[in-house]
Amino acid sequence: MENNNQLPKVIKLFNFAKKERSLGGVYKISSLPRISEIARNKEDNVKVDLSFYLENNKTPCIKGIINLKIILDCQRCLEALPIELKVDFKKINLQFYWKCF
Repeated sequence: MENNNQLPKVIKLFNFAKKERSLGGVYKISSLPRISEIARNKEDNVKVDLSFYLENNKTPCIKGIINLKIILDCQRCLEALPIELKVDFKKINLQFYWKCF
């Protein structure tokens, strides 16, 4: 598993899946623009593990686990709302290029 401090900006799904690559690491919430827009705790960490593979030797797929503790603003009272997330996913039939940012 490749561990970096930053996810690649573009993932070539077919190439990654064909080589059965895995990416993983711990990243700052601030390095993930869409999440950091809503998070109060931008300097906290997100743990990411991604695996790429071909289904039926032709369809690029991705599966992974994302763990994070995020603090959001409650929409009702505007107080801090801590949420712990562990997201397991499997996705098939993706476009061949996936932009992370």
